[in-house]
Amino acid sequence: MGMANRKAFTLIELLVVIAIIAVLIGLLIPAVQGVLEAAARSQCSANINQLALGMIAHHDAKGTLPHGTKSWVDTTYTGPGGWYDDHGWYSSMGPYIGQEGWYHTIDFSVSFSDARNYAARQTLIQVFACPKDGLRLDEWSSSTWARVRFNYVVNWANTNYGQTSQAGVPFLGAPFKPKFGVKLDQIRDGTSTTLMMSEIITTNTTSGWDGPLSDSSTSLGGQTFNGFYPPNSPNPDMVARQLPTAASVDGFPMPVRAGAGQSASAETLLQVFVARSRHGTGVNAAMCDRSVRYVSNGINPALWRALSTANGGERISDDQ
Repeated sequence: MGMANRKAFTLIELLVVIAIIAVLIGLLIPAVQGVLEAAARSQCSANINQLALGMIAHHDAKGTLPHGTKSWVDTTYTGPGGWYDDHGWYSSMGPYIGQEGWYHTIDFSVSFSDARNYAARQTLIQVFACPKDGLRLDEWSSSTWARVRFNYVVNWANTNYGQTSQAGVPFLGAPFKPKFGVKLDQIRDGTSTTLMMSEIITTNTTSGWDGPLSDSSTSLGGQTFNGFYPPNSPNPDMVARQLPTAASVDGFPMPVRAGAGQSASAETLLQVFVARSRHGTGVNAAMCDRSVRYVSNGINPALWRALSTANGGERISDDQ
């Protein structure tokens, strides 16, 4: 029988075809992964842009950005837990991000951790979720402590949650602060060179409270980031009261206690939260002029810290 009548591949030919297919797949997978990452980063940027626009809309309606917290350490507080379990900026955002219905379910006459706000705390709002990470349900069955961990947080300036000096670095003003909103014209460093919001990773436990990291809906501190360290820093976050489990951090530096042995209130003020994301190379960030940019992990730490201050008077140049 001649070669012209042969209808089957030889084993060698099959192996060659399989090898070619494997090479093509190997070339295709990084390209597909790159496209998916670009899409996720773009959606994340759109989310933070919507939130930044909501912040500006709040400013237009109320005359200030939202307060960073409703209660603070000097507040007479009667709700469950402490002042750190009360409303943060999150509760104020509903009317300005198309969530008026959710906003009207919130009872501002009581703590956000009060059982009367159980349904509001269990509401899932996808604009708060980066596609590379996502919303996490925490202590979901508790009418007092159920809440959603999410990915977008406000700039609490260059030092710590107490907005005091940190390791000899003076606090130089923030666009968000306890109890009161900040006017944009009070940001003397300029709205285009002052960070408004960035990203934070969520812990992924569902078995109980996993500490303040990414506990973003109240005044625990997890609703903020500090510019003390640059994005995705190898330096650990400093958190109060309870560390997350190692598995819940999922590849990021394990946080350390901010001030073990101190009271819950005192330790809460010492917390330092680093802007982090699961994009790998940086974080999305919104400035106070509502512009959004992708900031590389390799940004000069001094520049990142300067961008986090509202009244530092630092000179910011392109070559930093």
